[in-house]
Amino acid sequence: MPYMSLEAVTRGLANGDLVKGSLRVNQRNYEESYVDNPDGDDQLDLLILGVHDRNRALHGDVVVVRVKERMNWVIRENLYQAWRAGHLNVSREDNGQPITIPPVAAPKPDDLIEVPIGGLTDQHIRKANLSLTIPPNKDKKYSRQAMVIIGAQLELARRECMMKQTSEPIIHPSLPSPEIQKVIDSLSIGRIGDLATSASTQLARKILNVPKRTQSTSTGKRSAYRTLSEMPDEDWGVPDVCLQKTAEVMYIMEMKNCRAAMGQLKVMTDGNRNWALFSPTDSRMPRMMIPADQLPSGFFERPQV
Repeated sequence: MPYMSLEAVTRGLANGDLVKGSLRVNQRNYEESYVDNPDGDDQLDLLILGVHDRNRALHGDVVVVRVKERMNWVIRENLYQAWRAGHLNVSREDNGQPITIPPVAAPKPDDLIEVPIGGLTDQHIRKANLSLTIPPNKDKKYSRQAMVIIGAQLELARRECMMKQTSEPIIHPSLPSPEIQKVIDSLSIGRIGDLATSASTQLARKILNVPKRTQSTSTGKRSAYRTLSEMPDEDWGVPDVCLQKTAEVMYIMEMKNCRAAMGQLKVMTDGNRNWALFSPTDSRMPRMMIPADQLPSGFFERPQV
């Protein structure tokens, strides 16, 4: 990810869009880094997840970060569970505002219908939501909740067409764009029957610019955290006190840490000879992929030497 210009950084720090601080990397997990929260010492640190969002910064560097959108904030599990159970011992948000959003009761099984839509953790949709009308958006930008409802309505329309064995195109009033309508029209019932439901959902996500969920870090490991984007739709009103803000490094003001590192070269676990893995001795340093033309002669024949 490219860095911002110094001019943009200066402007962002002045208007409060960016935050400056010293980067601290978790010694037990190099994919977790922290920067002090500008709102005060009583607030949780800003969390930087993964080496991608760390953006080449090392432990101790003075960095400038940008707080990510709320949907990317991390769930504080204990507070979240307390909120769901209705006994959250906090009456105010971090900004001092009173918490007015009540806990959401879990829906009864009779209130739900199973609609398998690709990319969703929970395949059950509230029946009441299926009757909602999502107004068309000329900019082709819909909220995640609106897109889930549209996807569920399209899936039910697909099922109905298959039962009636009709070749009528599937039309949805919330998708008036000729481009989108053309894509939907091209999915004849015969073709739809052969396609996985997730395929049409992925296509809709691509066209409508709906952000895709992810549960993996930059190294492919499954994250131990849950972000708000992974939660059921009814939980998106969770108070901010139940969330930890996440951020990404946009600029390095001062490189405090030496860029040289000691470690061990290892053969890739899949046997790929185009690369080798460099594992630094300092656990806070990121692992690095070293191209074969920069490796010592005969490394793959005698990697332990």
